[in-house]
Amino acid sequence: MRERRCGSKNPVAISENAGWVSDRRTEGFAAYEGDYQRMWAFLYPEQLLVETTLEGQARYLADWVVGRFEAVTAVPPPN
Repeated sequence: MRERRCGSKNPVAISENAGWVSDRRTEGFAAYEGDYQRMWAFLYPEQLLVETTLEGQARYLADWVVGRFEAVTAVPPPN
């Protein structure tokens, strides 16, 4: 992974963090490597249909978002 103009403080852009980025990818994240590199994850709308009520879908989505933040922050990047 090359460092780009997004700055040396971006953990996704630091080549020494390639293993960390790879580990996050195995957890369902993707790394966008455009002008500004970043990690992201997405949930398909139809995945919310496991819940039959709007309240249940909102709870499922909120739990998913919190879970994604916890997953990406559980192991900080080495650099």
